[in-house]
Amino acid sequence: MDRFTSDRTGAAFASAFLVLFLAFLAAGCGTTLGIASRWADRRVEIDGNLKEWNDSTSFVEKDGIRCGIMNDEDFVYVCLMSSTPNIGRQLIMRGMTVWFDPNGGTKKLIGVRFPIGGMRGGTMMRPDERVRNPDEAGDRAPQDRRQRFDESERQALNEFEFLGPGPNDLQRVSRLQGQGVEFHMTATPERFVYEMRIPLACSSQHPYAVESYAGSAIGVGFDSSPADRQMGGERGSEGRGEVPGGVPTGGGRAGGGSGRGGRGAGGMGPGGRQQGGANVSFSIWTHVQLADKVK
Repeated sequence: MDRFTSDRTGAAFASAFLVLFLAFLAAGCGTTLGIASRWADRRVEIDGNLKEWNDSTSFVEKDGIRCGIMNDEDFVYVCLMSSTPNIGRQLIMRGMTVWFDPNGGTKKLIGVRFPIGGMRGGTMMRPDERVRNPDEAGDRAPQDRRQRFDESERQALNEFEFLGPGPNDLQRVSRLQGQGVEFHMTATPERFVYEMRIPLACSSQHPYAVESYAGSAIGVGFDSSPADRQMGGERGSEGRGEVPGGVPTGGGRAGGGSGRGGRGAGGMGPGGRQQGGANVSFSIWTHVQLADKVK
């Protein structure tokens, strides 16, 4: 074998190894897929009625979830649905973030966390959890535990968190003050439906927005990781760190500017369905071509 042939053989082996290595890395990461948004020629009601989503969702077999995107000139509409048992209750406890990259990539630049998660600041006790310390039996009577559990659940569903555009920007917002951001979630043991509407362009009327426009390409991610893992991990390296205290609620935006550049790198972290018990975790990133009105 001459030197030229040997070099070509070595290069072929190196290329094959690189392909296998990249495939191995991809297998350990969340799902990535491309989606073409459908033009919404009428108002999309955020009410859990899936009739509007017929033929407008893609099935992610790995995670057992269907996801879809629609848009008009003013809003992006997001839908998730699954028949995975108890996924809705898991998300109420853990929380879920929908991420947007208005530049069409995979950076976590704009985030909307809903539900915010009832496990923030500690594990939320299930109503049927047995008392391990007999001295606490009086304080942890079943009705007391149920009341605390229900209150945590209501809190998780009455507010959302808006993250970005700056790496340290986080606001907790009442759903009544969403200014264009709307949600609906159906969570039963057999069925999970999630709908969200968010404005495309940022304005005084719509301070919580994707910062994009109809006809553009955006990235949209769905991540059920706990909030501290998302922000202390991928975004933490960009300066976000832990959630700051005294998060403002209601109208207005936190500081950090509205431009798209200079927000730091991101990307979806490891995900996929976790095996064992009813613990459901997913990390899905979609490259979305927003529709434009036919003129």
